[in-house]
Amino acid sequence: MGRGLSDLQRYILDRAGKQRRVYYVEILEGYFGWAPEYEIGRYSLGRYENDHRGEVGELVSPGSQHFSRKRIGEKTYRKVMATLSRSCKRLQARGLVTWLCGTYSYWSGVEITEEGRKWLSVNFLTRCVN
Repeated sequence: MGRGLSDLQRYILDRAGKQRRVYYVEILEGYFGWAPEYEIGRYSLGRYENDHRGEVGELVSPGSQHFSRKRIGEKTYRKVMATLSRSCKRLQARGLVTWLCGTYSYWSGVEITEEGRKWLSVNFLTRCVN
């Protein structure tokens, strides 16, 4: 654990600290700036009222293919996905997140751990003091 976290890892932890679960699709859109092919649906008040699977703000269908490999470029797409997977794997190895994958639909994401919350609080205070 001698090295610090990358900008991507910091982004993932920051996002995970603000919501229950962060999906790859949210990181690809927010950090990498990829534009989705269609609107990414989220649970909201008054919408999906009888469907209690998701919390307000959570993705409705995280396993959907939101980005065009053709528009992004196959080589770039694969490179970014490998980078994202390695970053999440390393965060999990440090005990900062739990790496998640869908069982019935293909999706990946992370949930922050207590250790991750501690890391965020210490590093937030450090940024405020400096």
